[in-house]
Amino acid sequence: MPTISIDASSASEVSQRYNVLVYSLYAVGVGRAARSAWDMELGLGGLAQVADETGGECLSLGTSQLVTFKPYLENLQKMLSNQYYVVFEAVPRKKSGFQRINIQTEVSNSELEAPDNVWVPAAGESAN
Repeated sequence: MPTISIDASSASEVSQRYNVLVYSLYAVGVGRAARSAWDMELGLGGLAQVADETGGECLSLGTSQLVTFKPYLENLQKMLSNQYYVVFEAVPRKKSGFQRINIQTEVSNSELEAPDNVWVPAAGESAN
């Protein structure tokens, strides 16, 4: 996927490296920023990129005006209340770096959110 924003890519990489899931709430701003469709799309796209790549979620109405945060906060609480910690063993390579992961379930009618990558230290190197 082409880079939406250097800042979003950097935030995503750091978050993934330190196992931080990012959840974001996006609402249209006021003033000059609210009049620029390009700025709004870039902002929303960057938040969505970071949330998606880290295993979190970006909650928004797109570029429509927000009426209330209540349904978003309720949805966020539901997601946070249904998290599970998964442990697996990655195979270290010669160099530290990200390794792609794919988390799946056999449970029907379920949705899993997980990071796209995990940071794996080089063989013989500590995790942080």
